Amino acid sequence: MAFWLDLMFGSDIGFMSMMTIIVTTIIVSTICCYFVYKVRTAPTPENE
Repeated sequence: MAFWLDLMFGSDIGFMSMMTIIVTTIIVSTICCYFVYKVRTAPTPENE
């Protein structure tokens, strides 16, 4: 565990790759939540 912590936070490259993964996860989850919100609040089409 100490090896992985040193690898991720001991160098700038490891820290930036962890931040990239975290920010990408936040962006994707925000877009998914917005999509679900828009689908749930969309008006239902009238049956013809």
